[in-house]
Amino acid sequence: MIDNLKKFQVIEKIFRDVLNANNFTEIRTTTIQPLNLYTSAGTLTPSMLHGTYSFLDWDGWSGERIVLRPDVTVPVAQWYLNNIQGEEAKLFYIEPVYRFVDDKNNREIWQCGTELINISPEIANEEIIKLVTELLGKLHLTTAIKVVITNKDDGLHADSYDALPNGSIAKRLIEALSNIFETTGFNYEFIDSSANKKFEYYTNYAFSVITNDTEILSGGRYDNLCEELGGKKTYASGFAFNMNEIIKLLADDRQ
Repeated sequence: MIDNLKKFQVIEKIFRDVLNANNFTEIRTTTIQPLNLYTSAGTLTPSMLHGTYSFLDWDGWSGERIVLRPDVTVPVAQWYLNNIQGEEAKLFYIEPVYRFVDDKNNREIWQCGTELINISPEIANEEIIKLVTELLGKLHLTTAIKVVITNKDDGLHADSYDALPNGSIAKRLIEALSNIFETTGFNYEFIDSSANKKFEYYTNYAFSVITNDTEILSGGRYDNLCEELGGKKTYASGFAFNMNEIIKLLADDRQ
């Protein structure tokens, strides 16, 4: 456990240093969230909602259904609307989410995540590619990886690299990641937008990075989320690392 804590601190430092150097602001959201934050906008799929830790917050004759935070993007978007709506925001967080799954060791998942809100898609997409590439490069993972891409490029459902437009987010991701993983093994896969879908809020495109059949990173665009939460329609995108899984891949000499 001590070794894992040291690896956790290595990941946390790499992430925080890179995000601070790129002028992101760290925020924190509350662990206990109202259930209606996730249901009113239909942001989570039924299977995800089924896996939340839900309780009745009793207060006199009435009570509110609350949950342990199952996702951070939604409360970050709500934080944005409550505090700085209308401004450009480059935010990041390091905090856990809670999901009821069969594996008891994975019910608390620590995430390092970023959200870019009210920033044009062209700029935000390039920043996401830059950050993902830099962070994965600094982690020095030696295992083979695969990037899985869905909801690609304004409704374009290409099923091959050559069919993607030059400069598209999908093609740029493949090119950037193949450069840093060329010595360890890299491949990619396109899947239909309805496959393996956990979050309803993704629009335009979503992606994940897989190693050893386990997802270590996922992200995408969610341009409708702020509006669905009661704000104005706002460009938004982001990604998050699964720290629980990356710890298993980090070399012992990185402690």
